[in-house]
Amino acid sequence: MERPTFDATRAITIRAWPQEIWPWTLQIGMTRAGWSSYDLLDNLGRPSARRILPQLQNSKIGDVIPMSPDGKQGMYVKDFEQDRWMLW
Repeated sequence: MERPTFDATRAITIRAWPQEIWPWTLQIGMTRAGWSSYDLLDNLGRPSARRILPQLQNSKIGDVIPMSPDGKQGMYVKDFEQDRWMLW
């Protein structure tokens, strides 16, 4: 296994059912729906989506979670269990 160049664990508690949160998780990324965070800092001023975007609901292993304005640099979806967790 390759040695990671970056390792982070982030978590928050959201009082909602997993199936309500999952669609928001699938669409995050800089050139996608944003980060649902501080748009000025985390999304270079682009507003994050305020609704579920159907065209971004089909993530699969190997997809890029874009972290750069050109959408080419980012993390890859390594694995997930729908409505439970996603590993980048």
